[in-house]
Amino acid sequence: MLLAVALSLLLGAPPEPDRALTSPPADEVRADSVRTVREMRAAQARFERFRLSNMPWVNDRWGGDCDERIGRFCLWHGGRGDDEWDPPEDPEPVVRERDTLIRTLIDAWAQHPGDAWLNGQLVHYLLDADRASTAAEVARGCAAEPWWCAALLGYAEHAAADYAAAEQAFDEALAALPEEEAERWRDLTTLLDPADRRSYRRLEGDEREAFERTFWWLADPFHSMAGNDRRTEHLSRLVQARIHGESRATDGTAWGRDVEELLLRYGHPVAWERVRPRTPTLSHGTSVVSRYPPRRRELLPAAGFVSEPLTLNGDAWQLDERVIRTGYDPPWARHFDHLDYEPYAFRRGDSLLVVTSFEVPADTAGVQAGWRVSVTAATGPDDEPVLATRELSEGWHAVALTLPAAEGVFSVEALREDSVRAGRARFGARSPPLTPTGAGVSDLLLLEPDDPLPEVLEEAVERLLPPGPLHAGTDVAVFWEIHGVEGRRIPIRTRIGIVPEETGWLRRMGEAIGVLPRRYPLRIQWEEETSGERGPFARSVRVRIPDLPAGRYRIELVARMPEGDPIEVSRPVVIAPPDETSR
Repeated sequence: MLLAVALSLLLGAPPEPDRALTSPPADEVRADSVRTVREMRAAQARFERFRLSNMPWVNDRWGGDCDERIGRFCLWHGGRGDDEWDPPEDPEPVVRERDTLIRTLIDAWAQHPGDAWLNGQLVHYLLDADRASTAAEVARGCAAEPWWCAALLGYAEHAAADYAAAEQAFDEALAALPEEEAERWRDLTTLLDPADRRSYRRLEGDEREAFERTFWWLADPFHSMAGNDRRTEHLSRLVQARIHGESRATDGTAWGRDVEELLLRYGHPVAWERVRPRTPTLSHGTSVVSRYPPRRRELLPAAGFVSEPLTLNGDAWQLDERVIRTGYDPPWARHFDHLDYEPYAFRRGDSLLVVTSFEVPADTAGVQAGWRVSVTAATGPDDEPVLATRELSEGWHAVALTLPAAEGVFSVEALREDSVRAGRARFGARSPPLTPTGAGVSDLLLLEPDDPLPEVLEEAVERLLPPGPLHAGTDVAVFWEIHGVEGRRIPIRTRIGIVPEETGWLRRMGEAIGVLPRRYPLRIQWEEETSGERGPFARSVRVRIPDLPAGRYRIELVARMPEGDPIEVSRPVVIAPPDETSR
């Protein structure tokens, strides 16, 4: 009933109750369907020619070398300033003509709901007109092949930003597809870097399926958000490829593999411009520039990260590169960028606790808005992520999250309350290693040096310093944990030093084999006994940064116990000249 109401409202006329009471002969229905579809194809082509004739003119400013050639097309990635460009509204004449086409398609679809072409065109043009809810109702009333109807529903639900429902519909479509066609829809070749394609093609069976599941898990923009909109975006592009491959294109281009590759890699264009030639030409053709979403980001992971997710390094996977192989513009945030972050790993039995320090960015326009920040962790694509969520303001913050496993992928995801900005950092983490005797040292935390110094990790997290230079002549507190000594009282000899990060290779080799003494601008050493408590042995000390030349150094900690080799851990730091403002 909802479908009938929605359609009658669009048609602008009451429903015709007598239409379904009598059925013409099957041959007459088939002939009528062929005739109707032929007429609709002509109507669709007329509309796209009309849209082309109403595109704005621009001067030919697209000369020069292409950033990339894809078949017949020259691709330019543009500059950072393009981030502020927004697609123009459709001209009013185009809106009127599209509405006329939609009404005509609805009338034809009501007579032939089993025609796949009519279903695809109607859903597409309803979405083109921002009528996602009506498109979803049409998809639910589709009587074509079940897999195609499910795919159209996924396309509509994705456009309506119901990504969980879109994934469910697309999964139903893939399950109903013939195996050969389903394999083509799952294929990632077009999305991968050419250097990675050969190794991907060699994968078969369970290995290939595992690679694809991990690929889309890492590609998911926010693990804290229901549904994977990057995956449903790709599947929506496959639906669009089928629709556009059987109809006239907006720019008049004949369908081909190059058009399909552009669509799968960058999505459907959001605007078109006719190019005014610099000089008169005898050609009767019109050159058209297709514009893609300006704030598109490379959200797909490199194949190396897919094969080894724990090697994932957020700093190596930036979201704001100018030249990208694929692009997606998350509609739920105008700007989507990389977050600055620092991770710190601690053991908790068989579990991994990670403290992540991250910066919620300030708005350059001075807008004061709160942020919802989620930290997630999971071991793989089939796991439900562990989640911690906070309401935070701009600036540096720290959140601790425990994963019930020794290693996993962590994701820090921030969305501003007005949905204008979003940020993310994603990385792999492991529990600190243990020696053969079962002992280990956590990462080092650098803290505010105020008394009293923290005795447990929870207190230390509250005083964590944001990343940045340490000024000569100032104090800093260093916090760490000794793992593997729970419930035992044993002596530990500890040494903390500051060593230069950049030394010649010959000296580094000499220090490593003990021929040359290690240079310590700062060195503190003491011996103590562990507490014998059930938890890890936590310790913190205050260190004065010596008056050293500005540069890169390491704070190095070495712990020696009665058994086993020394355990060593370090953290890079930058030392800056004394801060005169604090004197």
